Amino acid sequence: MPKTTPKGNSTQVTPEAGLEKRTRRKFAVEYKLQIIAAANACKRGELGA
Repeated sequence: MPKTTPKGNSTQVTPEAGLEKRTRRKFAVEYKLQIIAAANACKRGELGA
C-alpha cells in the first residue's frame, strides 16, 4: 500500500542558480597559439612561472 504525503509538503528539490553546471570556456585559436608561443619561448624550468 503506497504512503500518502500531505499536500503542500513537496519533496521536489529546486537547485540553486550558483550550483548549476557551468558551461565550458571557449578560447580563440589566436589566443591558444599565443600561449603555445610563450611556452616555447621559455627556458627549461621557467614554464611554471
